[in-house]
Amino acid sequence: MARRLFVVQKRLHATWKASGRSCWLKPSETLWADTEQTGPTIEFERDNDFFEADLETFLKCCVLQRPIERDRKEQEFFKSAEKFRNSVDEADAKRLGDKLARRVFGG
Repeated sequence: MARRLFVVQKRLHATWKASGRSCWLKPSETLWADTEQTGPTIEFERDNDFFEADLETFLKCCVLQRPIERDRKEQEFFKSAEKFRNSVDEADAKRLGDKLARRVFGG
């Protein structure tokens, strides 16, 4: 089983496995999926919820998150957090805190 991290690029229509209810996943959401699945549908996980979607639609709406890109983003985050912790100027600390908040919560 080769679980890979995908990122939604376009709204993705999916179905909850547990209830059968349909939903839309928004861009920038991250999903875990087994890339070795076969068949017309793909099962994937988001925040411990399991979903199913049409494989062709999934591949059109999602992209594989490259580990290098993820590592770079993680390094940038920790670098910003370190600057925030070491900041002595109140205005600079507020600016860096806002930047971290946007990175974590979006916006």
